[in-house]
Amino acid sequence: LMVMGAHLVLKSVDAIREGNLQPIPQDKLLNKPLALKNAPKIFKEDCQINWNRSVQEIFNHIRGLSPYPAAWTELLADNNEERLRFKLFAGETIKNRSHHLPAGSIITDNKSYLDVAAKDGFFRITALQLTGKKPMPIVDFLNGYHIKENARFI
Repeated sequence: LMVMGAHLVLKSVDAIREGNLQPIPQDKLLNKPLALKNAPKIFKEDCQINWNRSVQEIFNHIRGLSPYPAAWTELLADNNEERLRFKLFAGETIKNRSHHLPAGSIITDNKSYLDVAAKDGFFRITALQLTGKKPMPIVDFLNGYHIKENARFI
C-alpha cells in the first residue's frame, strides 16, 4: 500500500501542477450526502485508562491519544494517600503471561521495565510523562523514581 500510495501522490501532484485535476467535494462521493459529521469532542475523562480492559484495547487507547491529548492514569502509592498522575505515550502488549492480579497491579524490577496487569495480560509501559515533567522513556523514569511494592495504577 505504501508504494501504491506514493505513486498516487506523485500522480496527483503532477495533475495539480498541470491544472488537470478537478476537485470533488467529499460529500459528493458518498451515497448519503449528509453522512459526514464532525468527530466527537474528547473530554479528560475519555482519556483515562481503564486497566480492567484487554491489553489490546489499552494499547489502542494509548496509541490513539498519543501524543495529544494523551492517555492518563494515576499511580496510587502503598499508603493510599499519594497519587501521581502520568500521561502514557507508548507501550507493548504482553498477552502470553497469565495472572490473577487485580487490574492496575504493577510488576517491575525498578530498573528497566514496568508492567501493568490488565484483564488478559500485561501492558508494558515504554514512555510516560509525570505531571510537570518532560516525557521520558521508562528506563529514565525508573532511574529517578522507585515504585513501591504495593503501588498500583487506578
